[in-house]
Amino acid sequence: MGKTLCICAILLLGSLAISGCSLSQSATTEASTSTGSSGMTNSELQARVRTQLDTDLAIRSAHLLVDTDAEKHELVLSGTVKSEELRDKAVQLAQNAVPGISVKNLINVRSPEPAPSEAKAGKNSLPEKQHKHAK
Repeated sequence: MGKTLCICAILLLGSLAISGCSLSQSATTEASTSTGSSGMTNSELQARVRTQLDTDLAIRSAHLLVDTDAEKHELVLSGTVKSEELRDKAVQLAQNAVPGISVKNLINVRSPEPAPSEAKAGKNSLPEKQHKHAK
């Protein structure tokens, strides 16, 4: 009788452990696929915005980062573009991808570097001026 009771206790504990694992596994799955008010997950929201941004070659080549929060129905755009027009266009494209979404714009604008020929022209003119003063 003692062995039977011991075996029953072990089986009961084993079944509780197995059911506990399956409960925590389903909770993890629910958390990764939770959706916001838009009915989309973070990855779906990000894919939709990325697809829209990639329609513009200049914005696509800027490799902007898109961080989304589907539950809050918002996203953050960050990175660097060459003009304010491109920054504004990136925000507009993101808003068009998901109407009503809140877009936080952290995109920096950096003017393009001068071409190497322009830099050399500036360096070449300085020695000529110094040469004239030496005469």
